[in-house]
Amino acid sequence: MAGAVCPKCGARVAPTDLQCLDCGVDLVEERRKAREALQDQSLIGRKGDQSAVVPRNAAAGGRALPGEKSKETRLKVFDQHHAKMIAEEAKVALAIGIPTLLVGLGLLGWGLARMKAVGFGEIVALRPVDLRELGAFADPRLLAVIIVGLGLSSLLVGVGMFLRWNQARAAIRDVQAGEKPEIVGMNSVLLSGLLVLGIFLAPVGLVLGLLLRLSKDSDLAGFGGTLFKVSLIVIVVLLANFGIGLIAGAVGGSGAAATGGAKP
Repeated sequence: MAGAVCPKCGARVAPTDLQCLDCGVDLVEERRKAREALQDQSLIGRKGDQSAVVPRNAAAGGRALPGEKSKETRLKVFDQHHAKMIAEEAKVALAIGIPTLLVGLGLLGWGLARMKAVGFGEIVALRPVDLRELGAFADPRLLAVIIVGLGLSSLLVGVGMFLRWNQARAAIRDVQAGEKPEIVGMNSVLLSGLLVLGIFLAPVGLVLGLLLRLSKDSDLAGFGGTLFKVSLIVIVVLLANFGIGLIAGAVGGSGAAATGGAKP
């Protein structure tokens, strides 16, 4: 997959950009060419139909199955190799998805129960001014909101992992049938779950976003940058809120001291 730079002028581009803002090159076409070039470089052998086997160097030598072009053979070689990688990723996705889904359901139920005990009216009445001290994190209203947020995040991540596992299985079936597989990527449900995590557990989202930002996958790196920014904004807002509370407390204390020290 193409990197997060324009292949023509080297300018930084976002994974979702369709055109370079500096030189105007068509980034969609360049990414397609990059994928084809990567596929054409594959020299790994594969089994074709059950009646024939392609030697390890068949793609490099330009030999193909009867009626098949050498480029088609190379593409199948690439797909077969990719299918093996996807199969391993599918196992990991399922191993992560099931427990994460169960944890999410548990946290969501627990958080909603706490909200009900505190009173939904009290939850709605929670204001920024109530969060200007570190002791606010012990407030049962805020704790209930955080637990529900983490539960929702875990639930979305679990469902997203299950969808990724199902998408991987479909891609493997396509390869086995000799068809072009769909690209297995980060689905919207999984990305939404990670964004919710970045909001309700900003420090973890900040670290995770930084790690994803270092990925070689341009789409994943782009999302990592978004997650990092969202978590950073949440942290900055909270720190600013604390700062306002400290300033207000200092000003109030100075005013009280001045009033108390004045002679009648």
